[in-house]
Amino acid sequence: MSAFGISILLHERWGLLLALLYFAQVMISHMIFLATNFNVPSEAIHVKIAAIEAPLVFALLLYLWIRSRPLLAHR
Repeated sequence: MSAFGISILLHERWGLLLALLYFAQVMISHMIFLATNFNVPSEAIHVKIAAIEAPLVFALLLYLWIRSRPLLAHR
């Protein structure tokens, strides 16, 4: 994670792409976990935690994507 931040601060395109892919993977894994374990009683607390984290992860992904558009468009 710190490598993502450092590379983004240095305006490195590879770091930004890796950070976007990482957060997209985290968001997808949260959604899959929520969908597959929603009705499992033993996973209720973990589903609740994932449901609380999901909007924050989505907001971080959206913020990263919006802020990165100029860097991604610049060649």
